[in-house]
Amino acid sequence: MRRKYRRLIWKGCLSIGVLIVIGAVILTIETLNNKETTIAIKEENTDLILSADPLSTEGYKKIDIKITPGKVIMEENCTAIAVSTTLEKTTSIEEGVNKKVNFRPNQHDVIQDILESYNIKLLFVKITSLRPDLFRAYLLLEQGNKIVNLDVKPSDALAIAARLRTDVYIESSLFDVLGEKVC
Repeated sequence: MRRKYRRLIWKGCLSIGVLIVIGAVILTIETLNNKETTIAIKEENTDLILSADPLSTEGYKKIDIKITPGKVIMEENCTAIAVSTTLEKTTSIEEGVNKKVNFRPNQHDVIQDILESYNIKLLFVKITSLRPDLFRAYLLLEQGNKIVNLDVKPSDALAIAARLRTDVYIESSLFDVLGEKVC
């Protein structure tokens, strides 16, 4: 009897979580009216200037994603950055890269389904940094003539981009400073 109630509670929580994600994606789609605006964000004595044109990849390098045990490798030509994340996120990114589909979907599979169901296209992912130990990523989403630039965790952005076969870009200066030669 208890198991039945636990399953019902779990399904209810999962349904609420999915609805929240759907609502967040749908409600945040908005038209970028003024591409001339530069937004300055002050965070812990660090100034982050977001480009006036979020669709521009100037100053970014296109990277490939590879997985090794416990690490995600962002690579361009013979330079790479290895980053650590949780086992769950690393596994999810690996499943996306290898086109593996599990019996039960995880949150990145659900987001892929939502985007595809509502004809929302992931244009590309941009990865930047606030500090050497803190990365930030943005999903550039398009639906019709509406574009939104969503701030997400880099591991989530990589997992979603891997599933949707979308390009990933990293800030060139970040890659030049943190990248290591691998060939």
